[in-house]
Amino acid sequence: MSFDALPCRENVKFSGEQDELHLRALYSECATYAATSRYEPFGLAPVEAALSRCALIVNDIPVFRELWGDAAFYFERNDADSLAHAIRLLACNSSLRQIFADQAYECARSRFNSYRMVSEYEDLYRSLTGRGGGRA
Repeated sequence: MSFDALPCRENVKFSGEQDELHLRALYSECATYAATSRYEPFGLAPVEAALSRCALIVNDIPVFRELWGDAAFYFERNDADSLAHAIRLLACNSSLRQIFADQAYECARSRFNSYRMVSEYEDLYRSLTGRGGGRA
């Protein structure tokens, strides 16, 4: 389908390829972020969007469940109609959107930070070198 054929093209803006600075600016202007990957080894873009206080609308695949738990709004796996419904629902319900934005932000802050990463690597290295297990 071409852009001209979209029924709501006045509400859609194609921005093309973006560098990190422009992506951060885009995230900060948005209320929601749709993570539509069918396969995702981690998903840095949703983390960046969550840290910009976007509500996350994500494909219901195992990795997103593992990463986000209840902090994201899930649409039925690979289902375009379910995705459209989720987008409409959060677009029309600002209080629900804010709840998911706050939950995604708190999840990203607590789970995806450098302190936790360094601490877990230290624990891993200690366990591999036989210098003691993890933290108490």
